[in-house]
Formats: sequence, structure tokens, C-alpha cells
Amino acid sequence: MHPTISSYLTHFRIADRGHRARRHALARDIRRAGERERTVAGWPPLSRRVQRQRRPSPRAVLAIAAIGGAVAFVDATIVNIAFPDIARSFPETSTSTLSWVLNAYNIVFAAFLMAAAGIADRFGRRRVFVFGLELFTIGSLLCAIAPSADALIAFRVIQGLGAALLVPSALALVLHAYPPAHRSHAVALLSAVGAAAAGLGPSLGGLLVTAANWRLVFVVNIPIGVAAALLSRRRLAESRAPGRRRIPDLPGTLAFAFAMGTLVLGVAKGQEWHWDSARVIGCLAAALVLGAVVIWRCQRHRSPVFDLSLLRIRTFSAANAMTIIGAAGFYGYTLSNVLFLIGVWRYPILQAGLALTVGPVVAVVVAGPA
Repeated sequence: MHPTISSYLTHFRIADRGHRARRHALARDIRRAGERERTVAGWPPLSRRVQRQRRPSPRAVLAIAAIGGAVAFVDATIVNIAFPDIARSFPETSTSTLSWVLNAYNIVFAAFLMAAAGIADRFGRRRVFVFGLELFTIGSLLCAIAPSADALIAFRVIQGLGAALLVPSALALVLHAYPPAHRSHAVALLSAVGAAAAGLGPSLGGLLVTAANWRLVFVVNIPIGVAAALLSRRRLAESRAPGRRRIPDLPGTLAFAFAMGTLVLGVAKGQEWHWDSARVIGCLAAALVLGAVVIWRCQRHRSPVFDLSLLRIRTFSAANAMTIIGAAGFYGYTLSNVLFLIGVWRYPILQAGLALTVGPVVAVVVAGPA
């Protein structure tokens, strides 16, 4: 799924120990109360009926969460194939500037993912999941009607924030719905749906752009988001993390977002501004300073953006480092291959999308459990 999801899983396992103790105590109280109730006409005790009515099916939770995760991850790749068509709609905008249609979404998505996990644990996973769906859908609508490249970039920020709220809350809903013995299988299914959505994004984008234009890439999210939000309100139950939860470090999250943003800005504009120019050096220096601020806040804040103590776990550090390297290669090659296939080899957009789908599909097929 995403490099920071493994960190969130670790946090959830720690919190879940206290949650299981509370759940066992609650179940014991319910059993004692049920023994005192009278069974009428063969009906089960009232407490058991209420619990059965209010608790949604784990499969329903997984299906709805998978829809939310899929729309978030497919949007990270589907817009790549539409990039040449977007460039034709805004010919006055340079390629480096227009690349922020992709960068803005991915930076906001990554920066706010951990903070969104803490917000969901405190204010309710279902509430944050529905709000993320609604925000993502509104952002998709605004992107579809964007009158300029600057407006499109701004609206992609809204989309990225909605996606950041979606993914960790979807994961938390699935973990809460399944018993511990089945959680690994449920998370594997959720991850498979996200990976498949990201892999099929170029093909789907090529089909939509061929049918109309790049705006249809964003329009397709609207009915899916509305349907998922309605299903979530009807079928999902609210849940929160056990114990007292603190508000995540939002200033640290913003510093992390600006650190990545200035780093990407310096790299993206390096050739246009010249690598030895004051603007490029200033962007890289600002990224280093903001990165140091993030590390400083992580060491002192009670609810930091990143739990630096997890980096002491060798397997955790190695797995995340390899994930970052792999993700950098994957997301980098998707855009460069689109530009090469369409601009140099003159592939039609649909053919280019199909060509880009082969790699992710093969990876999903041959991947096995660790």
C-alpha cells in the first residue's frame, strides 16, 4: 500500500492490546446481563439482538473500505496517462509547472497520512472515512471543471487531503471489524485491491481520455465517491481507538509537507532555473531546514508525525527503506514512460495505458506472502 501504513499498523497493534482487554470485560458484562433477561418466544436476549443489529458484517466493512482505498490509489496513477492531454489543454504552462498536478496530490497524500490516522482514532474512523470520501469527491468535481492549470493544481491538493483521510481510516475500520486471527488476511485483501487499482489506473485513464478528454478522469470518481459515502453512512459503525488519544502534531505535519514540497520544487525546476541558481539552492536548503524541524518536533511532541523509536527496529527500517526506493522508481517511471511512449514512439493514449499496466499486473500476479 503506502510506506507509512506499516507504521500505522504497529501503532494499532499496541493500542489494540488495551482494546481487547476492554472488549473482554464488556463481553463478560453483557453475558451476565443476558443471564438475567427473560427469553420471550424463543428470541435471544435483548443485549445480544442489539449488538447483532449494530455490528456490521466484516465483509461489508472490507468491501466499502476497499472502494475508498481504491479511488485514492487509482488517482495516484490514472492522471499520469492523462498528462499529455492536460498539457494540450494548457499550452502556456511549462511541463515542470504542470507536473505539480501530480506532485501536489502525492505530497499532500503522503504528508497528511499519519496525522489523518491519529485524527481518525480520536474523532471516529467512520466519521473521518466519510469526510475523506466527501472531500475527495468534491475535489474530483472541482478538478473536472478547473478553468486553469493553477486551479487544477489547487484542487488536486483537496483531492490529496481527502485521500490521506481515506486510507488510514479505511485500514482502521477493517482492523476493527475483523478478529485478530483474520486481520492479516483482511489487510492483505485491502492491500491487493489498492495495488490492483494503482496498476489498472493507466489503462482506465487511457480508456477515459480516448472516450472524451482528461476531465473524464476526474468525473468518474464522483458517482463512486457518492455511492461509497452513502453506503458508509448506512452500513458502517463508528469506532475509536481505546484510551485517551491526543491531537496529532499538525504543525509538524505542515512542516513535513513543505519540506517535501520545496525539495520537489527544487528538483522539478532545476533544469529550468539552472541547478546552481539561488532559487534551486534556496529550495534545497529550505527542505533541509524544514526536515530538521520535523525531526526536532518528532523527538519532543507527545503525538509526533513519525514515531522515531520504530526506526530502531531493523526489519521496520529496512522494509520502509526498500519501499521508498521501489515507490520512487515506480511512480517515476509511470510519468516518464507516458511521455516517452506518447511523445517519442507516438503510441495512442489507450495503447500507452495498456502498455503501462503490464508491469503492475505481473507484479501483483507473482507477488507472494512474505
